[in-house]
Amino acid sequence: MPQQQKKKGKKPKTSAGSKSDLFSTNCQICSELTSEVILFINDGKCSFANVAAANFFDCQIEDLIGKDLGQLFPEKEKKVLKEKITAKIEEPFEMTLFDRAGEKHYIRIIVHFPKKKEKIIPQQIITIQDITGYKKVLNRLHNSEEIYRSIVENSVEGMIIVDENYRFIFVNDEMAKILKSTREELIGRDFREFLTGESLEIVSDRYKRRQKGEDVPKRYEIEVTRTDGEKRRILLSSTIYHDSEGNVRTVSLLLDITEKKKAEEKLLQSERKFRLIFENSLDAIFWADAETDTIINCNKAAEKLLERKREEIIGKAQTFLHPQSKKFYSEMFHQYLEVGGEIEEEGEVETKTGKIIPVIITATIVRVDGKSIIQGIFKDITKQKRAEEQLRKLNEELEQRVLERTHQLQELNKELEAFAYSVSHDLRAPLRSISGFSRIVIDECSEQLNGKSRDYLHRIENASIQMEKLINGLLELSRLTRTELHFSEVDLSTIAKQHLAKLQQEEPKHNVKINVEEGIKVHGDKQLLETMLWNLLENAWKFTKNKTPAEITFGKEQKDGKTIYYVRDNGAGFNMNYKEKLFQVFQRLHSTKEFPGIGIGLANVRRIVKKHGGEIWAESKEGEGTTFYFHLD
Repeated sequence: MPQQQKKKGKKPKTSAGSKSDLFSTNCQICSELTSEVILFINDGKCSFANVAAANFFDCQIEDLIGKDLGQLFPEKEKKVLKEKITAKIEEPFEMTLFDRAGEKHYIRIIVHFPKKKEKIIPQQIITIQDITGYKKVLNRLHNSEEIYRSIVENSVEGMIIVDENYRFIFVNDEMAKILKSTREELIGRDFREFLTGESLEIVSDRYKRRQKGEDVPKRYEIEVTRTDGEKRRILLSSTIYHDSEGNVRTVSLLLDITEKKKAEEKLLQSERKFRLIFENSLDAIFWADAETDTIINCNKAAEKLLERKREEIIGKAQTFLHPQSKKFYSEMFHQYLEVGGEIEEEGEVETKTGKIIPVIITATIVRVDGKSIIQGIFKDITKQKRAEEQLRKLNEELEQRVLERTHQLQELNKELEAFAYSVSHDLRAPLRSISGFSRIVIDECSEQLNGKSRDYLHRIENASIQMEKLINGLLELSRLTRTELHFSEVDLSTIAKQHLAKLQQEEPKHNVKINVEEGIKVHGDKQLLETMLWNLLENAWKFTKNKTPAEITFGKEQKDGKTIYYVRDNGAGFNMNYKEKLFQVFQRLHSTKEFPGIGIGLANVRRIVKKHGGEIWAESKEGEGTTFYFHLD
């Protein structure tokens, strides 16, 4: 811009020269203009400059006269200007210049090519306008538009502009998302297409009333149907304005509140459920302010418990509920509840009539409307206490009965022991005499007796022997009843092998295929379990005598989460209709001649299994064998 300082005190001069009066008048007018810079250029040099030019270039007018363009404009700008002059382009163009202070200026330049009688005069008139202020206004406007666009496009609310026929003129991204569409698809469509029946009536009515100037609510709820058919609740806010051409436009903000409404409805339902549970609870519920200990609410059960109306309870201190132990409960509640958690204590409440009722109190801290509330649930345990007292009395009576019964059992055991002793000594002696003298008569007087007499003596001897076996069996049964268990690990597989080997040794002619599963171990009384297994294996050995080939198996299997042990044979079997008699004393399912025995072995087996907390049962088919199953607890 300016190349030198203005000379103070001098009045700017014009270069009138020898021009005509009209030209002089025009020059005078141009020289007086102060808002627009005017330069006359002849042969590349300035021949005229006005006051605005002197001010613009920060010098006197005479300082501009005779200067070429290179002296007035920087190299880059001079080059552009010469190109315009050479090409005789009169269209305005813009460039930037810096003043002496380094401030940037935007200027608009127009080059005029005067004509005289259709001929272009070799003179150019350059007009310069400083448009810096205008540019700043444009920049501010552009920035404000960018801010406005950013606000609109990033708004969490949908924004629309519709014309007087409800057609979309503008839709932001959030609104397109609300309607499950795109901005391009929505522009030009009627907003009313997306409104449900009732909402359509509301929007139309308020639009008409607003146009009439009536005061109507600007924010209200409507329902829209999206393009996928889903209905959404919307909070709508609208205003009407006229655009630059006078057209009526409506700007609306739409906030999707569907999820909020659902949450509110859930909360409302939750509150209703809570109120229903609170009011209809069978237990008394009290709410007390945690800071003041004042009762602020209670339910119907609380009124019933205290025999008081709600208004007689609310407003009282919580110690009012248990006047007999005011200090204890007050300290207890604050000691436990201040650190959080839940307490449960047994206490008492006093009714309006002075009756003391035992209760279980469950107390905890709850938050209601930002306040800490002590919630106490009082359960009337009067019936429970009465039942406990009755149970205590029954237990005392039962203990007395147990003592009496124990004494009776002790007496019976003593009598049983005396009986066993009597059987063992007093009955066996006569039997030995009968058996012994029968044998002496047979041995010494056999020749004097006929065959019939000898047969009678043999029968007497056999009967006494059988009788002794029965006595031994009864003694064994009695012993099992009185025996105390001594638990240890017992290897049943080893015991089974030993018993079967002994049976094989005693009867080598009885050929039996033996199968014993390895590693079967249990926890129990070794002596009793050995007796049990001996009876089962001996039973299987006995009933396979007439079977060829014979087979006996001892093993285990899993059933319903339990280990089941079994002894299986392929012997005579029995009719399952008589299975209930199988474990009874002296009950037999086969004749003594065919399979000898006294009918007490399986009774002993069952008693041993029962003493170990287990069960035993049998499955059989006549002529195909029997399997005895048992488990031990």
